[in-house]
Amino acid sequence: MNNLTDNLTGGLLQNTLRVFGFTDDEGCMTLKKNGGKIGDQEVMVISNGMLHALVGQEPHNWPWNDTDHVKLQRLMHYHRILGAVTALGKIIPASFDSVFQHQSSIVQALAYHQRDIVDLLGKYGTSRQFSLVVRWDSATMQQLMARFPKNGATANAIENERRSLRDQMLLQLQRHLQDIIILENNDNDVVLQAILLIEAHQEERVVSILQQMDKECRGRLDMRLTGPLPACNFARVEVKLPDRQVVKQACRDLGIGAVARMTEVKNAYRARVKNLHPDNSGGSTNNTGSNDVMVRLTQSYRYLTRLAAQQNNGHENNPDKQWLRCDHQTLRQTPLMRIQRGVTRWDDAILKRA
Repeated sequence: MNNLTDNLTGGLLQNTLRVFGFTDDEGCMTLKKNGGKIGDQEVMVISNGMLHALVGQEPHNWPWNDTDHVKLQRLMHYHRILGAVTALGKIIPASFDSVFQHQSSIVQALAYHQRDIVDLLGKYGTSRQFSLVVRWDSATMQQLMARFPKNGATANAIENERRSLRDQMLLQLQRHLQDIIILENNDNDVVLQAILLIEAHQEERVVSILQQMDKECRGRLDMRLTGPLPACNFARVEVKLPDRQVVKQACRDLGIGAVARMTEVKNAYRARVKNLHPDNSGGSTNNTGSNDVMVRLTQSYRYLTRLAAQQNNGHENNPDKQWLRCDHQTLRQTPLMRIQRGVTRWDDAILKRA
């Protein structure tokens, strides 16, 4: 692959462009063979060196969340999702907020962050995540506990039984998992709700363990395993251009201009924080208001610090020599990146499948 943009579907070049994920040369070639489609959804590949961004036009869901790509396979309610994870052997998902107005900005982002994203592809690209929900029938469990009473109240005994079963499942699964996110759930019927990160060759082993536990519990459990998906909740890349309005507001919060040395930014932040201290605020009792201002100041300072670090690209660690530039031209050339982990509001489409 060369460093030129590789348009598989030129008709997508209009309106807002969303980056859905990143793949390697093999994944790019696979998309070419499929006519630039994942399932029946058109995607475009924008390339820079050995890194390739999967791009679609707004509005658009993640290609691997399309309901047309779901095939039900009867393995204790095992919902197997086809689509991108079948077509692309290696893929890192992008955050739902990775949105650009221009194709050139995506090329710039790839150039800025190629090394970091390629490293993530090597670590997580072939891993697949699954959603697991294990439930039992509380009424049935209460009847069983009444027939075979243990020490303590029935409610406590049922809760202890649920925790014991959950711990047993985790113990059986953990050696075959790369990572796990356990989700809190207030539903008394839920024994375990988690997101599992699994290497492809361990998938059938995990299914086998769950089936064995289901058999040992004589059908009293309802297990639903949904996947595979890319590592959406473990290594999701957010890459986007800074929001000019957010940057302007952050500069106003700290009282700095559009161009400043990082030393000035730090001094401005410290001076504002010092003025909020109770000893310097005339004995004001409005702690809630002060706390809100403090939170906003800190958020603005961290955002601008992150922006400056991106602009200086680690070449200069001396704050006296680091500059923060918030003019329009510079911001268009400063795509920000961060790695997200955990469940966000955009994960409803994933979790509802479980």
